[in-house]
Amino acid sequence: MSRLMPTLSTLVLLSVASQLAPAAQVNRMKNHGEDGSVAYHSVYCSNGSVGSVAVHRSPPKTCAAPANGQTQCRTGWNLRAAAKFACR
Repeated sequence: MSRLMPTLSTLVLLSVASQLAPAAQVNRMKNHGEDGSVAYHSVYCSNGSVGSVAVHRSPPKTCAAPANGQTQCRTGWNLRAAAKFACR
């Protein structure tokens, strides 16, 4: 048991430290236009990653896709909030 404690405490410390690391910021967004009722945007992040945002008019929702994550859609997001999510 005592041999596991340093390893366990190291894992907890690394987990907490990674949550405190600042998220990437939105550097700029590029509008790629509309296709039907959906407007598409690229999101360029301060860490060099590129995400995307799709704003749907009907039904109203905004979807954000980080470069290395799953797409999420929410009805309460505006373009800016979705872009921040895409850079997280």
